[in-house]
Amino acid sequence: MSVLLSDSAECVKCSLEYWSNEDHSLCVPKVVEFLSFEETMGTLLTAISLFGASLTVIVSLVFFYFRHTPLVKASNSELSFLLLFSLTLCFLCSLTFIGRPSDWSCMLRHTAFGITFSMCMSCVLAKTVAVVIAFKAKLPKNTVPQCSLPLQRMSVFSCILVQVINQVILFSYSTIYIFQHFSSHSLVLAIISSLDPGELQYAYTMMFAIEEINNSSELLPGVTLGYSIFDSCPSIPLSVRASLKLMNGYKEGEDSCKEQSVQAVIGETTSTSTIGIASTMGPFHIPVISHSATCACLSNRKEYPSFFRTIPSDLYQSQALAKLVKHFGWTWVGAIRTNSDYGNGGMATFLKAAAKEGVCVEYSLPIYRTDPRKWFLNVVDTIKKSTSKVIVAFADGTDLDILIKELYIQNVTGLQWVGSEGWITYRYIASQVNYAVVQGAVGFAAHNAHMPELKEFLTNSRPSTQPGNQGLVELWETVFSCTLIPGADAQAQGLVTSCSGKESLRETQSRFTDVSDASLLNNIYKATYAVAHALHLLLTCQDAKGPFEDNMCADRNNIQPWQVLHYLTQVNFTTKIGETVSFDDMGDPAARYALVNWQTDESGYIHFETIGDYDASQAVGQQFKMKPGVKAIWAGQQTQVPRSICSDSCLPGSRRAFVKGKAICCFDCIPCADGEFSNSTSETAGFLAFSLAFIMFLLGKIPARTVLVSLRLSLLYSLNISMLSDAVKCDKCPPEYKSNTKRNNCDLKAIEFLTFRELMGVLLVTFSVFGACLSMTIALIFYHYRLTPIVRANNSELSFLLLFSLTLCFLCSLTFIGRPSDWSCMLRHTAFGITFVLCISCLLGKTIVVLMAFRATLPSSNVMKWFGPTQQRLSRWSEQGLALLQLLIVSSFYKSEQRVCRLMGEPEEPQLLKTGDIVLGGIFSFHSSWKNIEPTYMHRPLPLQCTRAFQFAQAMLFAIEEINNSTDLLPGIKLGYKMYDVCGSIARAVSVALSLINGNEDTASMSEKPCSGSVPAIIGVTSSSPCMAISTVIGPFHTPLVSHFATCACLSNKVRYPSFLRTIPSDYYQSRALAQMVKLFGWTWVGAIRSNDDYGNNGMAIFTETATQLGICLEYSLPFIRTDPPEQKQKIIETIRGSTSKVIIAFLNHMDMDELIEEFAHHNLTGYQWVGTEGWISDSQIAIAKGHYILDGSIGLAIRKAHVTGLREFMLDVKPLNSSGNKLFTEFWETTFGCIFNHIKQTGENQKECTGYEDLTGIKNSFSDMSLMPIFNNVYKGVYAVAHTLHNILGCGKMCSNTIASDQQAHLKKIRFKTKEGEEVYFNENGDPAAKYDIINWQPKKDGSVEFVTIGLYDASLPEDKQLNIDNLTLTWANASKQVKLFPLNNDQHRP
Repeated sequence: MSVLLSDSAECVKCSLEYWSNEDHSLCVPKVVEFLSFEETMGTLLTAISLFGASLTVIVSLVFFYFRHTPLVKASNSELSFLLLFSLTLCFLCSLTFIGRPSDWSCMLRHTAFGITFSMCMSCVLAKTVAVVIAFKAKLPKNTVPQCSLPLQRMSVFSCILVQVINQVILFSYSTIYIFQHFSSHSLVLAIISSLDPGELQYAYTMMFAIEEINNSSELLPGVTLGYSIFDSCPSIPLSVRASLKLMNGYKEGEDSCKEQSVQAVIGETTSTSTIGIASTMGPFHIPVISHSATCACLSNRKEYPSFFRTIPSDLYQSQALAKLVKHFGWTWVGAIRTNSDYGNGGMATFLKAAAKEGVCVEYSLPIYRTDPRKWFLNVVDTIKKSTSKVIVAFADGTDLDILIKELYIQNVTGLQWVGSEGWITYRYIASQVNYAVVQGAVGFAAHNAHMPELKEFLTNSRPSTQPGNQGLVELWETVFSCTLIPGADAQAQGLVTSCSGKESLRETQSRFTDVSDASLLNNIYKATYAVAHALHLLLTCQDAKGPFEDNMCADRNNIQPWQVLHYLTQVNFTTKIGETVSFDDMGDPAARYALVNWQTDESGYIHFETIGDYDASQAVGQQFKMKPGVKAIWAGQQTQVPRSICSDSCLPGSRRAFVKGKAICCFDCIPCADGEFSNSTSETAGFLAFSLAFIMFLLGKIPARTVLVSLRLSLLYSLNISMLSDAVKCDKCPPEYKSNTKRNNCDLKAIEFLTFRELMGVLLVTFSVFGACLSMTIALIFYHYRLTPIVRANNSELSFLLLFSLTLCFLCSLTFIGRPSDWSCMLRHTAFGITFVLCISCLLGKTIVVLMAFRATLPSSNVMKWFGPTQQRLSRWSEQGLALLQLLIVSSFYKSEQRVCRLMGEPEEPQLLKTGDIVLGGIFSFHSSWKNIEPTYMHRPLPLQCTRAFQFAQAMLFAIEEINNSTDLLPGIKLGYKMYDVCGSIARAVSVALSLINGNEDTASMSEKPCSGSVPAIIGVTSSSPCMAISTVIGPFHTPLVSHFATCACLSNKVRYPSFLRTIPSDYYQSRALAQMVKLFGWTWVGAIRSNDDYGNNGMAIFTETATQLGICLEYSLPFIRTDPPEQKQKIIETIRGSTSKVIIAFLNHMDMDELIEEFAHHNLTGYQWVGTEGWISDSQIAIAKGHYILDGSIGLAIRKAHVTGLREFMLDVKPLNSSGNKLFTEFWETTFGCIFNHIKQTGENQKECTGYEDLTGIKNSFSDMSLMPIFNNVYKGVYAVAHTLHNILGCGKMCSNTIASDQQAHLKKIRFKTKEGEEVYFNENGDPAAKYDIINWQPKKDGSVEFVTIGLYDASLPEDKQLNIDNLTLTWANASKQVKLFPLNNDQHRP
């Protein structure tokens, strides 16, 4: 291959292992594909080759052993040994085609094959020549035998020589081809540092909150809070020492100690100091509430059991920073962190989250205020040399201030800074000097709060010279440049003038009185109020209803910190500015941040503008909300978002080549090799290409094989791993395609073939015709002398057959010339295989005849009678039969490549059918079981045993009728349906699903036609197990299956079930909700029963895992299914009767539950508290079944109540079905009204006749029961989801197109719409809807019936501590109790 170099005058040939890129300016390596010995095909080929070689070697040894016998000598031993040797090499030659190819192996495989094959064929020809000469020897004065042996040797070695020369010529003028593979004042210590007004402000905020609480008549009335505030300086040893003083509760006096214990501690500001305090106080259960410690490590309840905070954990902040960086497209960033627990922990989480988001970090450097200047200079030097334009700073404001000033000195500006809450709103560093470096910085901060009363409190503060209250003295003296020391003492000490006492902080601008950024001040305010609310709950506890042992309340005269700790976990209040305060299990608040941006106003004042919000409790993709109308200012006062990437995106037609030693964000873009492509829009292009090919096939323009090739191409496109805008890798084009010049798509290859007009074609034709003529001439000579003894002795039949096969071998090469077609491709391989087999078989037959002839000369030998003319003909017929068998096998391989639908036996007939422009599939269980009985027409049809599925079918019909009558949805398109009855059979469910996707229900038996008419989507099935089976089968065909009642969490696995979606929540959420509900009621010792199917087993597995995490123990977990034998049911009853747990978790479907309560009623097992799933908790049929009192007081989760206008009326009006004479309608009608239609009424039957106009509204049965309306609504939503998908695919405006030219599954996952009742319908990435459940309680009524009372709601989209909401006041428990019963693990601890 030649390439044209841009600065060269000639093309330079690439080496053998390379080929040119698309611009022909560079040689890129080839990728090798080969057959390995570990593959099945490689193993089989090796085994066959070794067997064949061993067999020929054994035959050779036999010949060698009998070499001196007349038989071997007469068979021309030299040629026989040479033939066997060449056959051995032929078998071994195939081994060179296995394993990684190299230059030598590529040469060897072609050379060995050519030479050995030539040697084999030349031996055959030589043997033929020998036979001819033998006949000539009978003529008088014939001297031919004298040159017979030299002629044979010459013919063999001349053929071998010609082949060797041919191989040399080929290697001289061709190259070796390697296949491509697309494969956180009181102390007697000297305070050296100056006063921090911010920390003093925090202390006065706490004092402000306490003063508010003490003045409140609603919160802690009659109780006065005090405080003891220490200065930590900031130092970890001083923090721990202060915490020990507070914990011991002793105040130093002159003569004695007085006990003053604290109930809670608020602080500290930094994570590192807080860790020291929390570690010290944790074992003593004294609550520590921080307003600013964000280290994620503090959420560890084992290490810090008494820690709380009113600021979100860095875990959320770090993840939010990574998402923020990704949101703005910055994939190449630098990182600076404070060398402390706060910075190191936060940065570690950020790096992990950034890696998941595809963000690369060029450097990550620690800084600390005590570091030498040399280190800061090194950091500055690293920043100057870096190529990233964005710096993520997870640092404390004091530490970062030092670095920013060094950057300013060296004029390092123009970089985009991303900050954590530790400094992004730190007013102390917001100076003009620092702004020059970090202008336009963005970052997360706690939400600001408007606290005017606090500012008034701060400005009205006055200093005190009394011991123990001197916090404001230093600030006062600093601000007003005076001293509070009396005048004489001040003059004696040489100090400044004394303060007059008329000074006021109102007239000053200081950080102490600045509350413009009150986010952390608000956190202190909330922390103080949280303690107050906990104390309020403790002090207002009602006797005998307390949370402590024996339902006791805390001693109000001796409050213990651990009691306050308990109530802190229960606080949930709203501040006066409307902010909700609560703590989760880890002591953390809800993670919400404000996205702030450093901006300046006209006066040059730096303010922190809020440009957006981040809420971690929201769904992915909805966590960021930018403020409308607020513009951000970026680095360099730019209004456009800056770019920070290591490498530009690769364009289509190229791929990423990662540089060794560098991050994955740094790469080179290398053009795709020949035969490869890359395209970021490959998924859309692939399916458009396949759709176009499918249309052409329907029009008869292309064969079925081309459609399959297009399908393979579209799958390659859709599986492209690039989810970014650039191309990540190059994919291999299918064999029938080649890459275009831009390497961004695959085009059909131009067909290259050898023509009769080319020199090589002419030569091949000449040699073929010459060889065929020569063979035919010899055959004619043999025919002319067929009656002579020499021809007859040479086995004329085998000779003629051998010459005929040689003629065909020569002519076979002609099929490789000219434009190929399907028949010529089949013919060339078939002809070669058959003629070669025929030739070799004749040769072997001749050899056997000679061997037998010599055996016949032995005394008393009767071999010839077993090898006479008849037997020889029989062997030839068997050879021809084997050749015919090979022909059939080869033909079958080609037939199998064509996609043909074959229908065997009786076709599947839908139970409900209506034609339309687009037909939807439906799979329901109209009957509970399938009767395989031959129709005898001697009895009425079996009664309808299951009417629920009939209701589901009616819901689907109702939705389709609504859509067909709509002018907004699918205008001009009429939907039809095909609904099948699977009768609870998984096998039948799979069968009808295949019928729907094949679209060949009406095909006659044994007929063949291309698959067409498949449905775009299937609605159903009712249970999980059939859905799993169907999804597994139809998944590869990308036909969506939308279920209304299959809840198994396993179906969310998109790898196994790629085309499955559902309108009912997954059991994953239900199982977790059940465990949370059990934990909420304090049940730690429970039993469990589950349906022994995918629904029950998978659901119980998730429940068990979650229960273990929550500290709940399972005494037993029993599988049950309605078909279990009586002994199994008895075993379950005995297990439950012998258990000590009184709560039973029932993960059962309604049919299993119905069977189970009958057994409980029979054995009178009552008094158990049942917790149920949506499978049975709201089932009205179970509520009226015999023994339903067993379940009184049950509590569980149910699908949310729903109402679909007009659906009930439609269901009760099934008469329109009768117009089509539907069998299902007839069966349903006769069963419901106990009548019989006249056309099937038998003589002598005394039963009333059906009219078809009976009134269903007066009937009370399972069909008229609308308690399952939520499930009917799921069917309704599923049909509408498919309709909306088709609407989008067909590009419907006023009218729709006629062709579905896209992947319904991909579009179905993207739909989002509202039903006419206002319910929003959408699917997540796993094909699941939003998980919301009603919490249902079985409450018995006076008349003995049961009422399903909704007592709460579970919403999985909310934060975990807010997902479960239950009204305990309306609950009824087992045995009609109105108070929850505790069932702990220790049986002695049971309380009423």
